[in-house]
Amino acid sequence: MESFGLFSAQEPISVVHQTEDGPVHLWSLPGQEGCWKARIWGRQLAGTEQFGSLAEANRHLIESFAEMFSEHVCSSGCMPLDAVAQERAAAEMQFRDYSK
Repeated sequence: MESFGLFSAQEPISVVHQTEDGPVHLWSLPGQEGCWKARIWGRQLAGTEQFGSLAEANRHLIESFAEMFSEHVCSSGCMPLDAVAQERAAAEMQFRDYSK
């Protein structure tokens, strides 16, 4: 799997990876009361969790993806997405909230 060092703790992650299981989206976005949501979804998963900081949300997304897709190597189909593209992709998903 490629290094995720290029993701900054100061910028929200918004990316789609093309995996053997189909596209998997990673998206950190502002939540309520200064929290940050970490959303990860694909054909067989859809979860969200809230964190106190953007850095925590980003780290959760990176570590979760790395654990689930340890053999993944990015290709040209793996790319950043803007918020509009992520909203459109997430619109039909039902996310399970894993926040504590």
